[in-house]
Amino acid sequence: MILPAIILALLAQEADVAPIERREPVYPMIGAMYGIEANCQVRFDVNAEGRTENMCAVCATSAPPELPASAMDYVVQQFMNASQDAVAEWRYTSIGRLRPHVQTQFIFRLRDEHGNETNVELSSPSPDECDSNRISYLSTPNSPNQGLNSNGS
Repeated sequence: MILPAIILALLAQEADVAPIERREPVYPMIGAMYGIEANCQVRFDVNAEGRTENMCAVCATSAPPELPASAMDYVVQQFMNASQDAVAEWRYTSIGRLRPHVQTQFIFRLRDEHGNETNVELSSPSPDECDSNRISYLSTPNSPNQGLNSNGS
């Protein structure tokens, strides 16, 4: 039996950016079923009311490189959706001004029946790719970047 685990790291760029309400992402079913892990970076803005907006996710996965491109896109999209859905529900203290480019990282890992994490090495994607309006993913640490437009086209 493989159990999902999600590790969260908040990479805030300002000292005043700390969530007051946060929920963890749900491990995508397709990832759990096929033993796929991911490292996702999410960059977003926190508006003056403390709500998140303008999210962009970038993920590296352990999906096998022989997957057809359409299947790879689907798998990566599931991890991106899980990451963005979680961040969309986060709330921050309201300080009356926009806080742009806040970052967080979700590391989706699977555990065996003894609670041990798998030993899959994943690349760390760069949220800077959000600037190019592309969602990038890697199927293995040494594979070339492939992309998918963030609006799904």
